[in-house]
Amino acid sequence: MQKTNFSTTRLVCQPLEEKDIRAFRQIAAEPHVQKFFHCGDPVDFLHGLEQYDCYPMGVYSASGSYLIGYINGYVYSKSEQELLVEFFLTEEFYNFDYVAELLRGFAHHSQQLGFYTLRFELEQDDEDVRHLLNMSFIPVHPIPEEYYTDEQSGKHIHVFKMVFW
Repeated sequence: MQKTNFSTTRLVCQPLEEKDIRAFRQIAAEPHVQKFFHCGDPVDFLHGLEQYDCYPMGVYSASGSYLIGYINGYVYSKSEQELLVEFFLTEEFYNFDYVAELLRGFAHHSQQLGFYTLRFELEQDDEDVRHLLNMSFIPVHPIPEEYYTDEQSGKHIHVFKMVFW
């Protein structure tokens, strides 16, 4: 697990701290978040990240300095400079403006870390995120890659890549 941070106009993304566990647990329990993000026990999930080559960060409101979400890039392929991205925002902040700002900031930060491909694995019915990824708010070339069925859940997953030229 790597520690890193970045900020945008309205968001501060930095490593989660012990004081944030309660807020993380509350956000992860929101039905809107659980629909697509399943982490089991949030404490076990966060401690388990230590075994991965990844860049997990809490997403904080810059104005209030309180936790409003989470974003992480798992190193999917060092040779292809690719990160597998997962993120969520609390329902109050889950709208186009905040999601676009978060993904734009993360994309820019990923390039500074040496990663030029972001990989998203979306459930087939995750239309909100698919719509956002198809928008041109980031100068990228979306490449629909593949579909697969998750063995545990039986859900159909669409793999989507953003490659920065």
